[in-house]
Amino acid sequence: MNDLIGYDIPDSIAIAGGSGSIRGHHSLAAIAPRERFVPPEFLEIVQEATRTVEDELAAEDRGWLRAGVATYQIITDIARIEAINFSRLYYVRDPLAKQAIRLWTDYTFGTGMTWSAEDKPTSKALDDYWNSRANQAVLSARGQRKSSDKLLVDGEVRAALLAEIGAFAVDEAALRAVHGWLLPPVGPRGRRPTHLHPRPRSRPRGPCRPGCRSTARHRPR
Repeated sequence: MNDLIGYDIPDSIAIAGGSGSIRGHHSLAAIAPRERFVPPEFLEIVQEATRTVEDELAAEDRGWLRAGVATYQIITDIARIEAINFSRLYYVRDPLAKQAIRLWTDYTFGTGMTWSAEDKPTSKALDDYWNSRANQAVLSARGQRKSSDKLLVDGEVRAALLAEIGAFAVDEAALRAVHGWLLPPVGPRGRRPTHLHPRPRSRPRGPCRPGCRSTARHRPR
């Protein structure tokens, strides 16, 4: 009320509103703020205090890389990948960051998230899906904690619901976590693929002639 213009309402005036009225001695504040004179000495004290805090914060930020972009900028795919890589690096190298994420996950999930449904068919369908062995990598207590850590480190969590064509049962679908910037191929029923990379071998006498077999080999990573 110090920064606003106040008006006193006498007891004889009633403020009507809705189904009744309010009577008594009140103070009605106007929307327009009151212009006050601020001494220059006060402004100097405030500037000195804020400058000291800003200098201390800037000193603490020395040696650290600032990930991300400003709010008015558009983040590109490359900048997003770099930000995720920096965040993962700090999570591994900085013990305070890892401790903060651990405390956040402990406070949020604890021993795991549970659910309940009053409708019996819905409860049975959710129970079969939640307790399915194929979905324990994401829905178990450990899977929930891993998803929480991934969300806090990467800033996002992506999941894919995989189901075969013609499968209508809920327990036949598989839930899989997807990499932050990569959509890997999946096998039947959502099985994790075997990551391979080509290892080409060239012949000393030149390229393969028509009719010869390819010499490309694959080995697990």
